[in-house]
Amino acid sequence: MSSLLFIEAFGQLFRYTNLEGIVSEDEEDLYSVFRARAELMGWSTTKVRHRPLLWNINEAELTAGIDSCRIGWVQVGLDVGEYEPTRVPPAPVSGYYYAPLGFHQRAAEPAMVLPALVQCFHDALSRFGVVELSGLQVTANFLESSAQSYLSDLVGTLNWFNTTLKGRADALIAFD
Repeated sequence: MSSLLFIEAFGQLFRYTNLEGIVSEDEEDLYSVFRARAELMGWSTTKVRHRPLLWNINEAELTAGIDSCRIGWVQVGLDVGEYEPTRVPPAPVSGYYYAPLGFHQRAAEPAMVLPALVQCFHDALSRFGVVELSGLQVTANFLESSAQSYLSDLVGTLNWFNTTLKGRADALIAFD
């Protein structure tokens, strides 16, 4: 199973009416804008890579005007790490069967991926209009456990949430 992150943006999107950004979805869609931004920043790619990535984009869709409060969503795969061997179950006594190849690709750590992923998602949404976010919802599927904790990257003194000392924002983070 592949490790996945699904992020939904809630709030309002005020569409551009002039040449400030993308005026219509016929011109571009959220998937192509998100993919281009991630490739530009070196976070994801559809090409041969020479450095570690944070995610592989699976899907993205702009839903402003369709859903009452959801602006859009993006789904990415986290299986971008090194390949490592896995245990192959024994074959059945008779008959045909499907057997795994004996290796899988390690998943990127979600705590390391989320800041860049949220920024890339917001940047892509902003190409379609002015974004007023009321919330983001992250759903994770099939995450593998890690021996190392990355919690300190989110709560340390020099973390993503403490980048500006004068600016403040109210945030509610819930883990279920």
